[in-house]
Amino acid sequence: MTQHASAGTSPWRSTLVQALVAVAAALLALGLVWRELEARHHGLLRESFELQTRRLTGKLQERMRAYNQVLRGAAGFVDASDTISRAEWRRYVARLDLHEDYRGIQGVGFSLAIQPARLGAHEAEIRREGFPDYAVRPPGERPLYTSIIYLEPFRDRNLRAFGYDMFSEPVRRTAMERARDTGEIAYSGKVTLVQETTADVQAGILVYHPVYRGGDVPATPEERRAKLVGWTYSPFRMNDLMEAMLRADLEAVRIEVFDGEGTGAEALLFDSHPAAPGGGALGMLTQVVLEGRTWTLRYSALPGFAAATRLDPPWVAFLAVGSLALLVAIVVGAFVNSRRQQALVADLADSLRDSEEALQRAQAVARVGSWRLDLATGKLSWSRETYRLFDLPP
Repeated sequence: MTQHASAGTSPWRSTLVQALVAVAAALLALGLVWRELEARHHGLLRESFELQTRRLTGKLQERMRAYNQVLRGAAGFVDASDTISRAEWRRYVARLDLHEDYRGIQGVGFSLAIQPARLGAHEAEIRREGFPDYAVRPPGERPLYTSIIYLEPFRDRNLRAFGYDMFSEPVRRTAMERARDTGEIAYSGKVTLVQETTADVQAGILVYHPVYRGGDVPATPEERRAKLVGWTYSPFRMNDLMEAMLRADLEAVRIEVFDGEGTGAEALLFDSHPAAPGGGALGMLTQVVLEGRTWTLRYSALPGFAAATRLDPPWVAFLAVGSLALLVAIVVGAFVNSRRQQALVADLADSLRDSEEALQRAQAVARVGSWRLDLATGKLSWSRETYRLFDLPP
């Protein structure tokens, strides 16, 4: 009987081992599936992030090209007239409808180039226009003066720029010289605009377009310097510019704009989320060249970026796979239980067979027979010893 019991429980133990191996394999498979789903989800997020950053970069470049056209148009307006009155400049800029079509622009102005010999006469002319305190500033002797004589809208912050000599400041002068010598639009580096007060001070830039006597761009840099009349220009407060340009796109992506090719704090022009933590999982650096001036753009995904993409998180697919794995586990469990019941039935059958054999041996020794009646069928059966006692064939 011991031999039969051992044989009966061996398949059950083997089945249990197989089940444990199956469970371990299933858990390993689920782990691999989770890693694959997570990697795929991260890849989709990366693709979406890169598409978003390219779109924002393209939008910035497109908007700045539109601002450039404003200055080219203003330069053409100056070229077309021998003299332009302040009222004519005001009407021209008003027709541009800056706050509707070119939101973020601080204004459109004209800076006049003034030779030292003409400085006194120039100041007298402007004073006769109704500005008795007008003077080119800062004071001091210089080989060339410039003055902002027109800047529309001519109110609020822009009044602070009236009469300012931008050529006296190195960063502005570098851009003005580049525009003068190339005949093309030039962007300045990072400055603090003279329009700034003590409230809400922002980084600023200026964009210049040269204007020459005769209208056409002279052939050489020397001729361009000799025929320079001045510059049409636009000042930009960077926070106002970028928020007007990208306001609807700044909820899930942080953008930092740096002047030049570095990302140092001193070069920062704009930061859409200055309080956001850095070093996120999704980030990107790119550069754009705006009329010879390089800006470095650093993009970072904010915590809400994944939700904004509307991509299903990996746990959604993982739950589906997990449900399938649970169904497999149920089937495996049912199979194991069936095998266990089969093993128990085999054990019971072996035990019954052993008991019957022992009974037959005991009857043979005692010379005692037995009979059994099946009540369900009415069938009567005798033991082997009963047939022998009655000397009957089985």
